[in-house]
Amino acid sequence: MPNMKIALGVLFLLGCSIARANAQSSQPPGFEVASIKPLNQLPAGATGFGSVTQDPSMISIRSVTLASLLRRAYGLEPFQISGPSWLDTQVYDVDAKLPSGATEAEIPIMLQQLLTERFRMTLRWDSKQETGYALVCRARLLLRWPPSSRMRCANP
Repeated sequence: MPNMKIALGVLFLLGCSIARANAQSSQPPGFEVASIKPLNQLPAGATGFGSVTQDPSMISIRSVTLASLLRRAYGLEPFQISGPSWLDTQVYDVDAKLPSGATEAEIPIMLQQLLTERFRMTLRWDSKQETGYALVCRARLLLRWPPSSRMRCANP
């Protein structure tokens, strides 16, 4: 009977350690350490898209707006982001230490995690209808300028 209790105790501890390992592996990857510093204004010559420098252990994104960080993190186009106007005006410098063995594909997930932690950001995916135009051509149709509307350059 005492051997049975010891065997059950060992199985219980083994089960707990496996459950703990599974819980740790299910967490999304994150940066080991990250720093986000707001800048007072966009530096001269900067566009707000951010300049990225990366090596195997570190990533730095300079002069980036929050909208551009969202685009990098979630793979969005500018028309897919709506929010307050400061998303496109407030500028940040981001420095983050990558965990060892991190892949290029994990960086957007780490950025998502960082935005959630530091900005308490929540996302809502919506669909909306917008009007647009489509240019549809038949197979042998060639587009040509009409003779009367040739573009000419004027000398200043």
